[in-house]
Amino acid sequence: MDAPLIETAVERPASRPIRLLDAEPDFGYGVPEAELAAARRHTIAPLITVPVGPWSPADLGEAATPTGAFAALVLRGLLSRDVVLADRVATQLVGAGDVIALCGWDDGSAPVHSEWRVGAETELAILDSRFLAASQRWPWLTARMVERASRWADRAAMLQAITQLGRVDLRLVALFWHLADRWGRVGPDGIVLPLRLTHEALGRLVGAQRPTVTLALRDLREQGALVRHGTGWLLAADSRELLEPARRDLRLHDETVAVLDVPAVADETPLAAAG
Repeated sequence: MDAPLIETAVERPASRPIRLLDAEPDFGYGVPEAELAAARRHTIAPLITVPVGPWSPADLGEAATPTGAFAALVLRGLLSRDVVLADRVATQLVGAGDVIALCGWDDGSAPVHSEWRVGAETELAILDSRFLAASQRWPWLTARMVERASRWADRAAMLQAITQLGRVDLRLVALFWHLADRWGRVGPDGIVLPLRLTHEALGRLVGAQRPTVTLALRDLREQGALVRHGTGWLLAADSRELLEPARRDLRLHDETVAVLDVPAVADETPLAAAG
C-alpha cells in the first residue's frame, strides 16, 4: 500500500500519575518526618514510557501535561545525548536519577547542536507546576533538584578529565570505571557492565577516533583489563591500577584562567547581546 500523501499527527505517549516520592524516595530527604506523608500525597507527577529511538525533550513537555512541564526525572532506562560540533560528536549518557530540562539547550555562539536517542525503554516522571507548588511548601524538594543538576556538572568534569589522558587505552579504562559507578555489577571475574557500546560510541565518549579505539581495546584485551562479555563488557578489578597518578608535581590553581579587567570601548557590543 502506498504511503499516505498527508501524514497523520504522531501519537503522543500516554501518561499516568504517580507519587514522585514513592518512585524516588531520595527526593524526600530533608522533608520533616511528620510531613512526609503529606508531601507524598502532593508531589504527583505524570509518568511516561519512551520507546527506543530518536527523541526530543521539547516534544515530551508538550506531550506529557499542559500544566507547565519544565523537567523530567529519569526513573528507569538509558538515553544518550550527542553534541555535534564541526565534524566531531561528543556523547553523554543519561540514566536513572538524572533530571533533564525540557526547555531545550541554548547552543550559544558556537555552531553546535545536540540530538537525543533512547537506548533502552525509559520511564520519565514529568516535573511541572504541581511540583513547583509542592516545593514552595517543602523547599527541600528544590534542594534535591539542585543536587541532581550538580551531578551533571560533576560527570561532565569527569568526562573532560578522561579526555585529557594522553593514552586512549587509559581513557577507556577510566571511562568504564566511571560508568561502573552507575551501571556496573560485581561478578566473580570483575565488574560487569551491561552496556552495548560500539567502538564508535566509545570514541565519542573519550574523544578518540574509532580505529584508535579499536587498537586500544585490543591492547586492553590482551592485558586482561577489559574484554567483551556477551553484549556488554567485563572490567578487571585490578585495572584501576593503570590509573594510579604518576609521582610528579601537578600544578593546580595556577591562575592560568582569569577574566581581564579591560575598560569597555564605546562601540563594542557584548557577544551574547550581539547574538
